[in-house]
Order: sequence, then C-alpha cells, then structure tokens
Amino acid sequence: MDITVNGVEISDAAIHTEMQHHPAPSPEIANYSARLALVAKELLLQEAARLGITGADEDARIAALFDREITAPELPDEASCQRFFQTHRQQFRSGDQYEVSHILCAAPPDDIEARAEARR
Repeated sequence: MDITVNGVEISDAAIHTEMQHHPAPSPEIANYSARLALVAKELLLQEAARLGITGADEDARIAALFDREITAPELPDEASCQRFFQTHRQQFRSGDQYEVSHILCAAPPDDIEARAEARR
C-alpha cells in the first residue's frame, strides 16, 4: 500500500529500503517505523521547499531547515550552573551508602539448619 503526503507518493519499495534502518522485534513494527520516518522526512522536505531552502541533497536541505527554524538556548555560564546546583541540591543527592564490616546471621550456633536458612 503506497502512502501519499500532500500529493507526493511514497512507494512500498522506498518503505522496504528504509526498513533496514529500523530494527524492531517484528517486520510489522519495522515497516510502521519506516513509514513514519519517510512521512516525517517528506514533510520536512516539503517545508524546506516552501521556504525556498535549497541544498545539494535531501539531508542538506533538512539540516538547513533545522538551522533556520530551530533556536537552541544559549549555554549557561559557570555562575548560573552553580546557582542552579545550590538551589536544587536535593536533586543531585543520591541515597546514603553504607559499608559493613560484618553481617550478623541470627541463629543459634548449634542449629545447623537455622544457620543455613539465615545465610540464605
């Protein structure tokens, strides 16, 4: 079954080729993942074309689209990181750890079965 995205057809052959990039527990899941990936790729390429973004190949056009449309926040400076750490200190704490020198197995010394059970 072919898929159409805004009038552009994605063939079964393209889907089968894409499936190799989507390892999955079953062929049906790989097929579904490949279809999703190709639809997303086609939508990105159509948006790049709509915005007049050109490039040597599809990956270059998608990368140019991302560069143009996605803005990442600036990296924080050391002082901002320290402030965040100081105000959220509990989030960075792991639980207490203990190191024991011996483990007490509570069982009478002459009761071999009870000692074996305690050790288990």
